[in-house]
Amino acid sequence: MYVDEHEERKKSMRKRGLIFTTTFLVTILWLHPTWYGWGQSQPVLTLQSESAVLMDGITGQILFEKNPEKRFAPASLAKMMTLYLAFDAIKRGDVRFEEEVVVSKKAWKMGGSQMFLEVGDRVKFIELIKGAATISANDGALAIAEFLRGSEEVYVQQMNEKARAFGLNHTHFVNPHGLPREGQYTCAIDMATLGFRYINDYPEALKFHTPPTFTYGGIKQKNWNPLLNRGKGVDGLKTGYLRKSGYHILFSAKEDGRRLVGVVMGGKTADDRNSDAMKLIGYGFKNFSTRTVVEEGEIVGKVKVPNGDPPEVGLSAAEA
Repeated sequence: MYVDEHEERKKSMRKRGLIFTTTFLVTILWLHPTWYGWGQSQPVLTLQSESAVLMDGITGQILFEKNPEKRFAPASLAKMMTLYLAFDAIKRGDVRFEEEVVVSKKAWKMGGSQMFLEVGDRVKFIELIKGAATISANDGALAIAEFLRGSEEVYVQQMNEKARAFGLNHTHFVNPHGLPREGQYTCAIDMATLGFRYINDYPEALKFHTPPTFTYGGIKQKNWNPLLNRGKGVDGLKTGYLRKSGYHILFSAKEDGRRLVGVVMGGKTADDRNSDAMKLIGYGFKNFSTRTVVEEGEIVGKVKVPNGDPPEVGLSAAEA
């Protein structure tokens, strides 16, 4: 009896060792694909801006980064979280696109870029989304926050809760529009992650970022995104500028079924920021391709089961 138990223990240990080794190797190859020829060294890319991240918009894989965790005041990139929560509310049924919002005095008094709301205006919720997405309307962003949560402070609390849920470890919001406030900061990797979640969770939102112009109250304004008319499939997302932090942009682009999400932060000039963003888009589409290695449900291996019925089981991929 002792011999049999001893042999079974050895078999069990070998099995656990095989599983551990397989898991270890798969993990290593995932983290370091170049070790097995799954990736290639990245071409040299020089940017003028202080920080940047380029991400595959389908898988979330990082394709390029420069100072990805360097902190900046987010400027109007903060509105991306405001918009994300707005689409959350629509999905839950808390608000309808055609629902009317009454503009407060606080929203009317907002400075900077605005859609020129008036106190007491009854504005459809969809117009506030359009204003925040296309012309970076500070008054529109605040009106969204006040309508959905009753106050700016409560809405900002929800913004930070969502940031923590997304793992945005270098981001803290103080307002929903991005005007300068002490203690408000973010970084390129966090904004890229937010952009990735925004596009994948609410792809229908992109149509609000692409119109070349936006008109409210008879005032027609150009879309603030300078990349939209430069080709290369750009379809979003948001620009930002503060004197202290420089020029930012969170962009998305699609070409032949592929998507890129990228961030440039801390540009000294708008031209530097725009040029760097276009470099990243060209770099991403020309130097990388997306391949499906394993389909969802595909059997990728088998494991023997001692004394089992059946004697072996297949290992299948939970997702592609």
